[in-house]
Amino acid sequence: MKVEEAHTRFREFEGQIETGKKVTAQKHGKILAKEEKPSVFAERLRESFRQIETKSELDALLKEVEKSGDQLLKSPTYEHLMEYKELVTIFIKNAIYGIWQVEEKKEGRFVGKEKVYIVLKKIDKELAKLTEEVLKAQIDPITLAARIDDIRGLLVDLYS
Repeated sequence: MKVEEAHTRFREFEGQIETGKKVTAQKHGKILAKEEKPSVFAERLRESFRQIETKSELDALLKEVEKSGDQLLKSPTYEHLMEYKELVTIFIKNAIYGIWQVEEKKEGRFVGKEKVYIVLKKIDKELAKLTEEVLKAQIDPITLAARIDDIRGLLVDLYS
């Protein structure tokens, strides 16, 4: 092997390292390359990390929802109600994003989607009832606590 040939091969190998492409063939002095696909193991590892991140984010958000619910229970004002509803909405958006990501990869097409819609409808109804009663100022603390607990239970059901 000549020195020039060795340099040429090294440059080809160096190009593979830089671009992440694998040389598949040479034709008339041109290098044909194809993109390397990530391994199945690497994809599963990335998916696991995303699931862990999503779960920890949802746990933190659920704690915030609980705090806001306690605050609403202590002082049922419009401001506390709006803060509670906003946190519930944020939780739902994050939970749905995480759930759809996982379900699409594991279960395939449209499986499990119906359950999510049913839970969302229940949460929406409970929030509407809670809003109506707080705005009318006709809610007693026990009923308020029950509504907040129902919503919390539905949120937990959504992501577990």
